[in-house]
Amino acid sequence: LDSSVVLGRCLNYDEALQYVYTLKTGGSSRWRLPTFSELAGLYKQEPFFPSTGRKWFWTAEKVVKGYHEMVGVVTSDREKEFQRQYVTTKDCGVVHAVHP
Repeated sequence: LDSSVVLGRCLNYDEALQYVYTLKTGGSSRWRLPTFSELAGLYKQEPFFPSTGRKWFWTAEKVVKGYHEMVGVVTSDREKEFQRQYVTTKDCGVVHAVHP
């Protein structure tokens, strides 16, 4: 699920976590943020997952860099070479929820 399609807006990291924890769809309430590998599998290899516009998606991978909490993101750009990118928890991104 793409949160921007459902909500019509982007989410900061705390909002993204709240979104997946309260998500109930497809007969399940066990949704979560994906890992780098899961998103890269969708967006960084052919056939590319369909996406509208240029977006980036939150991952579950949070790190501390200096004094800042940073979270890994994956873009929907159609590219075969994947490089890990990080943004602050206050930035505004999109959730592509996954199901265990």
